[in-house]
Amino acid sequence: LEERFPYVDVFMEPSTDGMPLVSHLTQGDVQAFETAVTEQRHAWQDGGVLLPAHQLGKMVSAPVAIVYGCSHACAFCIIPQKRGKERSRPVGEIAAEVRSLATQGVKEVVLLGQIVDRYGYDVDNGPDLADLLRVINEIDGIERVRFLTSHPNYMTDKILYAVRD
Repeated sequence: LEERFPYVDVFMEPSTDGMPLVSHLTQGDVQAFETAVTEQRHAWQDGGVLLPAHQLGKMVSAPVAIVYGCSHACAFCIIPQKRGKERSRPVGEIAAEVRSLATQGVKEVVLLGQIVDRYGYDVDNGPDLADLLRVINEIDGIERVRFLTSHPNYMTDKILYAVRD
């Protein structure tokens, strides 16, 4: 990865909390740490998805994680042990990320999750993948939405209608 992405300073596992890392990178400098925390907070509040400078205006498609982890216990899979239980990101957070990507020239987003059509299953009376697709469809600049990986057991008519419409 370091050879392929030389502009990246640090690589972390997907479920790693980055705050201790920020502290380590600022080498105990309290002011630098507070600045990093503030910048991270403001970035998330502003939609905070910034493509690397060499990709601005060049990326047509971008991945957007919508579900982390998995709550299944398939004998062949290590995802639940490594990434934890299934957790859906809030619709507003995802929409903000997609809007940010659209302003940077991205035309297509690929929604990602271990079982992407289980989006929202972990939230009582929460939105599902169909609801999320409808929200993203309203974002200016996004011309195409794809998703993977889906599972036939969780594909619903509501999702199929949202894809159709």
